Amino acid sequence: MFAVCIVAALLRLYVMAHLGPMLDELKLIQEIIDLRGPLVPVHFYGFGWGENTLLAFLAWPFMRFLHAGGLATIRGLVFTANMVSIILLYRVTLLFFHRRVALVTTVFSALWPWSILVGSVGFNVFILQPFVLGAILLLYRYVRTRRTMLLYGAAAMLAITAYGYELMLVWVPILAILWYFCNRKHVRLSALVGPAFLGVVIAFPIALFHLQAHLNYYFVDHLFFFSYPHLRATRYDGIAITGIYGGASLIGHYLFNYFAHFVFIFLAFSPLYYYASHDVFVAVLNSGAFFITDPLFYLLAPQNGLYFSSLSSLWDPFLILFALYLLTIKKTVFQNRMFFFGWFLLYPLIPSFVNGDYVGYNLTRDIIGLPVLLMLSAFGAVSLLEKAQQEFKEYRERKAAQALLAQVRRG
Repeated sequence: MFAVCIVAALLRLYVMAHLGPMLDELKLIQEIIDLRGPLVPVHFYGFGWGENTLLAFLAWPFMRFLHAGGLATIRGLVFTANMVSIILLYRVTLLFFHRRVALVTTVFSALWPWSILVGSVGFNVFILQPFVLGAILLLYRYVRTRRTMLLYGAAAMLAITAYGYELMLVWVPILAILWYFCNRKHVRLSALVGPAFLGVVIAFPIALFHLQAHLNYYFVDHLFFFSYPHLRATRYDGIAITGIYGGASLIGHYLFNYFAHFVFIFLAFSPLYYYASHDVFVAVLNSGAFFITDPLFYLLAPQNGLYFSSLSSLWDPFLILFALYLLTIKKTVFQNRMFFFGWFLLYPLIPSFVNGDYVGYNLTRDIIGLPVLLMLSAFGAVSLLEKAQQEFKEYRERKAAQALLAQVRRG
């Protein structure tokens, strides 16, 4: 595990050192510098369509009191969150699979280009993974110990994520309902009332803000110590499929986006429109991780505003398909089966509404699916290796038996 973390850290530090500041990062840094009391914005005005605040709230003490550089601070926080996520993902994987799969999952998490980017660029959404993974661990620890304080901790961690990404306001309730449904025999509803209330209280200011922003009617200008900026538009006005399509085409496009998440070849060969983060992918390729990314990248990008990115290794789509074959058709027994498959099937429900301009996976909007895809790929790799070892063992035994039989016949 220590060696994996060292390799992961070096890859991410290399990318950060060779990647110039992104436009969103510069805007976030300026927003942090401009933070003044007594009220702080619950959501930044940004470029007019808003910007999340969680990363800024975490970065502000370092920049204000330690006079740390803005870019180094936000990237350092994202880097730290990603390293913590690698460790937490090992523990989360053990909720479902055995130790060997957990170890391979951490290796893949260290090496996947998608994971490298999540630990290298100062975007708000990239700070969320340790909160979600940590909350899942607390929820399942409660199932074993019945310690109610664990539920309060999980509720607080999940509610905080709403300040880092608006879509978490929808995904967190789905996750909570899924967990309760899968563990309802071991969880008393009365024990959930207090933690649920805490989560609602924490998330209410940002939820009220987004409600007003989408209605384009601001009837509350401040709440508690938060101020509410009046946005020109919401972040999803131009990319949500509800604003692009209508009627039957809306349903068809949503279903297309949803099922595109299960065309796993898009992980290794995903067409994306050319935009600023093209430089991010180039930095990953130049980091020495070339053989775990798409080797055709330089031949295909950019062409007519379109380029092809690799979020995984080239062989990962096939490993994921092999894992699903074993887990579904072969009905391999593993722990917490319903929660795992629920996570896998439900996470695309939300990004499918807002991936109107993408095919397959989006670097930020599909971030909740990254851990489960890593676990599937790792399980596929371990299972394939074990099958190969078993076949080789049987081959050697057959050869030994044939040699013994031939020796008996000669005797």
